[in-house]
Amino acid sequence: MTTTEDSAEHHDGLSEVEEAMLEFAGRFYRQPGRQADAIRDEFGVSVTRFWQLVNQLVDTQAALAHDPVLVHRLQRIRAQRDTGRAARARLPF
Repeated sequence: MTTTEDSAEHHDGLSEVEEAMLEFAGRFYRQPGRQADAIRDEFGVSVTRFWQLVNQLVDTQAALAHDPVLVHRLQRIRAQRDTGRAARARLPF
């Protein structure tokens, strides 16, 4: 996945791959299977690993400088999911 070309940083401190990952994360897919296929095809990683990398990326200043609106939206979505998981964990079964 990383080549010399891919790891070259742009003016905002993100590599081409990181920029592509942010752009991809901002897209909306109606069918999750298509998104999973596209992640594997485009980035060569599993869906889980892709989102792990994106979640690390959105916490960086470089990502925030690159696309603040998208980064804030992804952080907000992550926070909502974390809140939902915490609430479900407290439910008695």
